[in-house]
Amino acid sequence: MPSRSQPFPQAEARRWGRYSGAPSDEQLSRFFVLGPADLQRADRARSEVTRLGYAVQLCAVRFLGAFPADSTQTPQAVVRHVARQVGADPAGWDDYVGSRARLVHQEAIRCAFGYSVFGTGTRHRAPGRSARPRSGRGTRRCRRRSTQSTVELRRREKR
Repeated sequence: MPSRSQPFPQAEARRWGRYSGAPSDEQLSRFFVLGPADLQRADRARSEVTRLGYAVQLCAVRFLGAFPADSTQTPQAVVRHVARQVGADPAGWDDYVGSRARLVHQEAIRCAFGYSVFGTGTRHRAPGRSARPRSGRGTRRCRRRSTQSTVELRRREKR
């Protein structure tokens, strides 16, 4: 592993946010299991497809440490495993990958769990730290940012 002063090796940079193959059964049972709170968040989605998409992205960011660089490369084993938990048809994943709901869900997950986009100058949440904001301000800010990104996506779609 390079020190902070050394640049990130190109080979590692290309692998970042990507699956290197289908996760093992042990990895599936460790990183791709949704708890009751996760299922409640996923159930807020409007349709079966978006419920599946939210849940897959939530599990993927926990496993990869980032949202998948290319969601079309998500292993079918992951999609099937998560689909069983949320009661969705795994075939809906293909519809979700190209939708704008994917980007809205990424923002919602960032806000809910304290993740941030690399390179934004914000501090990243340390492992084991509470993902909840210390005051209500952080939650309001996330809602406002999420609403703004939804509005911006709609504007881009109309063009």
